[in-house]
Amino acid sequence: MTSVYSLAQLGSALRTARLRAGRTQLALADQASVQRQWLVQLENGRLPNPSLQKVFAVVEALGLTLALTDDGDEAGRR
Repeated sequence: MTSVYSLAQLGSALRTARLRAGRTQLALADQASVQRQWLVQLENGRLPNPSLQKVFAVVEALGLTLALTDDGDEAGRR
């Protein structure tokens, strides 16, 4: 499991998952029904307010899930 505390970390985690799956940005963008340039910006942490619907589409296309947890004491890590 990968914990993320920022959009930049989310983008990096999604890029890592994409590369591990041997997928190109274009192939993933097509499967998730998002534009390749949008995916590039997401992976680089350059989307200040990405559409959650699109993020979920990318996550699903990678065969991943997003989970929320109560980290308690870890809240200070952000």
